[in-house]
Amino acid sequence: MRDAPVGHLIRNARQKTGMTQTALASALGVSVSYINLVERDRRRLSGGKLADIASILGLESGALDGEAERRLVLDLEEL
Repeated sequence: MRDAPVGHLIRNARQKTGMTQTALASALGVSVSYINLVERDRRRLSGGKLADIASILGLESGALDGEAERRLVLDLEEL
């Protein structure tokens, strides 16, 4: 599920923390343009980078990879 668009999730989480793209890029060790491309779903992330972003933003590791959504769907199907 890592190929699923997650840019909007990253942008929303980043904005909720008040972090700028510049600050996220610096913490991740990448360029601001890389973060911009990721947030617009024009650049895919490796699992490691995704986990790093989640950690920087103070999120659980599965919060950005669709894991939470898959669990919700499974729970709803069970009901």
